Amino acid sequence: MPAPVPAERAAYRRATTREMADWPLVEAAVRLTFDGDTIATAAVAAGGVARTPLLLPEVGDALLGGPADARTASGAPA
Repeated sequence: MPAPVPAERAAYRRATTREMADWPLVEAAVRLTFDGDTIATAAVAAGGVARTPLLLPEVGDALLGGPADARTASGAPA
């Protein structure tokens, strides 16, 4: 992921088989900055799916220019 920038918002989620599992089945990190209500920059990464976490630039690019809502997120590639 790129270095953090001022006013950035971030989220991290992981799925495990147990509550206190050491290794996630899958994990995702998203970092966004905004210009008003519009997504100005987006970085998305997934872990637990390869030997090292994968940066997903095509997913981040699909979020750019839209509002941070479910409709924008559903249009991003899976």
